[in-house]
Amino acid sequence: MDGQLAKRESVILGGLPELSGAILELPREHGPMTVQEGARITGASRNTVKDHLKLLTEQVISHCKGLVEMPGTVSHAHGPGNR
Repeated sequence: MDGQLAKRESVILGGLPELSGAILELPREHGPMTVQEGARITGASRNTVKDHLKLLTEQVISHCKGLVEMPGTVSHAHGPGNR
């Protein structure tokens, strides 16, 4: 992993609850998995894992929207086929 990417990732992970960070690491260590498998590995309930995944997804979407809307970046919202 390149140094700048590792630095950004550590900043993002540093602000997350411990379980959320663990959930993000699971696919790296175990490959694709179901919520039930994630719950078994982390020891959290299935609903707790689902709640953390929902919050993580919302954070990623929010972050990506911020990147698209930043001045000086290219927005694909008005690209070909999106007019």
